[in-house]
Amino acid sequence: MIRFFYVYVPASGRTNLDIGITGGIWGWKSEALNDRLKEFNRTEARQIAREIQPGDYLILGHRGPNSRVSKGTWTSGVLHQVVFGQVKAPLFRSEEPVWPDDTYPERIRLDVLHRAENVSGVHLGAAAMEALRSSANVGGVPIPSDPVDILSVEDEMTAEQGASGRESDQILGVEGGLDALARVLVRKEQRKLRRMKFGDSAEIRCELCGRLFPRRFVRAAHVKRRADANEQERRNLANIIAACLFGCDELFEHGYVFVDAGGRIRVSNGPTKHSTADLLALATVLDARQCAAAKPSSAEFFAWHRRWATEAG
Repeated sequence: MIRFFYVYVPASGRTNLDIGITGGIWGWKSEALNDRLKEFNRTEARQIAREIQPGDYLILGHRGPNSRVSKGTWTSGVLHQVVFGQVKAPLFRSEEPVWPDDTYPERIRLDVLHRAENVSGVHLGAAAMEALRSSANVGGVPIPSDPVDILSVEDEMTAEQGASGRESDQILGVEGGLDALARVLVRKEQRKLRRMKFGDSAEIRCELCGRLFPRRFVRAAHVKRRADANEQERRNLANIIAACLFGCDELFEHGYVFVDAGGRIRVSNGPTKHSTADLLALATVLDARQCAAAKPSSAEFFAWHRRWATEAG
């Protein structure tokens, strides 16, 4: 069963939060997890942290109201930032330096899905806000609580921001679990990237084959695969390439072609054992073409893809 856990990050933790978002990791001091929580029948915080498993969600709430207030009063408050993460690995211990002020050796790995700013407790919900208030009062340890309905949150945030034309960044849980949420998140991210990359253009030129297509036939594809990119890399336009749906997107996505250091498209030897003569013929059409997306700002992403493509298969 997928569960939701909530962690409060105070104003002083902004730098650590940014580092955690970039690295896809969060941590606690050992002594913090040794505390026994009154509201959970004196259960040790470490036991709760150990219950967090891959596929669960960790919600980080940053800079909220005063936590030394009565239960239930946070619902009308506002959080400066909320980070929605999916757990990739359970609790582990490491002394490797990550944050500048302390070690925080008790750690979990996250896939940071989305961030939202100035989130009203009304939208996040009373249970989630109360969990964050509780976390704030016990040193930011994880507190389990109810999931939140993505549909109602999206509708409310979009309605409030509709006048400005801004789309909500608020992303939370939905009945149907991990797969349903992941599909919603990826679709939302793709829409935003397409707007940033393509603007209002009705026709888009594929940056691999150079052909011009109606907008709906071109994808804003990641150079460094989304699954391997961190949150900042996913949003970086230098990591996005316009790839048509008539072969180029799939050939690039699965490593049949890559872009060399000089910006030219090459056929990869990596996945050839999974290929056919017809597929390789399609890839060969692109061989030696100059990739329009190859720029100094994107070099690191194409280098990653090149290494991955030549090792694929």
